[in-house]
Amino acid sequence: MSAGCIHFRRNYLAQFLQLHESDITRLQFDIGGQLFRTLGRTEMIKGWKVLFEKADEDEVPAEDEAAVALPPLSRDARCGVSRADVVQLMTRPPAHYTFATLIGAMMNAAAFVTDVSLRKVLKDNPGLGTEATRAGIVEQLLNRRFIARKGSKLMATDLGADVIDALPLQLTALWEQSLQVA
Repeated sequence: MSAGCIHFRRNYLAQFLQLHESDITRLQFDIGGQLFRTLGRTEMIKGWKVLFEKADEDEVPAEDEAAVALPPLSRDARCGVSRADVVQLMTRPPAHYTFATLIGAMMNAAAFVTDVSLRKVLKDNPGLGTEATRAGIVEQLLNRRFIARKGSKLMATDLGADVIDALPLQLTALWEQSLQVA
């Protein structure tokens, strides 16, 4: 029997088994004034995953940090630190917008607002513009030279950056809120 056939059968049978359930615990520690976070996972119901186990899967995959079992803890409990590693990492700037990602951001403008009441206003609306007008808005920004194309990326021009700096951060949400009141 071929490996592909076994794989297909296993996947087919998995749909009839129970769901796999696990609890994920997120912990935050204040150690010497520094905030540390960790994740832990406890498997509750094996479910369909029993079909995909291998005899040598006792090891936790390195990339799945939530697979580590945590010791029993309670709120405000004190615990000892057995090990800590300092890792030098480099952060990356956010990716530049493309036409598609800018349209997506316009649809979910609430994600970029920190003020809770203004975020609610934007969540209650279908985003900036409508399905029919969003592409036209981006084209207008290009035509008025607020943004420019560099390859597939859209980038703010100096003029666009000046306009952004001149306007209040929460302007769009404030406009949406005033439209609801009117």
